[in-house]
Amino acid sequence: MSFGLGEDETRAPTFPRELCNSMQKPLKEPMKKLFGEFSDIFNIGDEVLQPMTGPPMHIHLNKGLLTPMRVLTAQWIPAYMEEAANHELQALLKAGVIRQVHKPMAWISPALFVAKPSSKAHLVTDYHQLNRHIDRPIHLFPSVSEFTSSILPGTKWFMKLDAKNGYFQLHEESMTLTTFIIPQGQFQYCCAPMGLSSSGDEYWARGDAALHDIQGIKKIVDDILIHAKSVPELLQKVRKVFE
Repeated sequence: MSFGLGEDETRAPTFPRELCNSMQKPLKEPMKKLFGEFSDIFNIGDEVLQPMTGPPMHIHLNKGLLTPMRVLTAQWIPAYMEEAANHELQALLKAGVIRQVHKPMAWISPALFVAKPSSKAHLVTDYHQLNRHIDRPIHLFPSVSEFTSSILPGTKWFMKLDAKNGYFQLHEESMTLTTFIIPQGQFQYCCAPMGLSSSGDEYWARGDAALHDIQGIKKIVDDILIHAKSVPELLQKVRKVFE
């Protein structure tokens, strides 16, 4: 599992110095050492994401007669977004998240770029037709109220980790089903795509399995909250999560 600083950051900080300086004083030096020791699990910028350990994800379709949906017309990109959209596309290709295809596909879903507050573009794929035919592997997760009520009294120290592009760390082998079309051509996801009904269940299940034996942590999708009653206890739990 790879961790980052969250998508809302407009500038990548000098890592780990600047990030540690934003922490409370008792955590600064110990966390610098931990960041240095486990630097391989952190992604800063547009590097290729490390996949989660385990077998690739498979998209299972319901049994019976299926009629694939093929969208043959791409959604146009407004002129003011073209540069940002092309930059996002190249970043996804470089990171190994998607790949371009040049042959006919049975399933082709629509996709478009949406503007983000940071002047960047975000690729959104509409899989609602494909989702109707997916045999979804249901994995239950707690509500926010269950999450907060399970934190023990006396807990004073907290740390939140955000998995960088969590779904994209889960490689999948059903690439042909994820084909989408944009003005730049046809592409497929090499990782679990956002918007696919089974991606969340698969990611959640594997994350829970990886962290199930660590006490004092809570996880909702790709956010991990580590809590403890003291700094040494918190640092011990952070180390276990990093390991």
